[in-house]
Amino acid sequence: MERGLLRLGIALGAATGIALLIDHFAGRTAAFGFYVVGAAILAIAFFTSASPMGSRAYYSTSTRGERERRVSMSFAYMLAGALVVVIGVLIDVL
Repeated sequence: MERGLLRLGIALGAATGIALLIDHFAGRTAAFGFYVVGAAILAIAFFTSASPMGSRAYYSTSTRGERERRVSMSFAYMLAGALVVVIGVLIDVL
């Protein structure tokens, strides 16, 4: 659990830094970078979890542990992406 929270903190810190850089160079509102980075992280979450789950190759080439790791990593990316978007919404509202 502690490793997961540490990874989430690192991901949010890196995402915040990138979002602030995008805000600085784009010349847009402060929330814009958070929306862009949050959407990118959510896209990464989708593509890391997307695989041909019904095919025979999915079950023969990857072990159960690899499939579980892929799902847990995609969940972590979804959570981080959603939190970054929420930060953008809070900045926009406040």
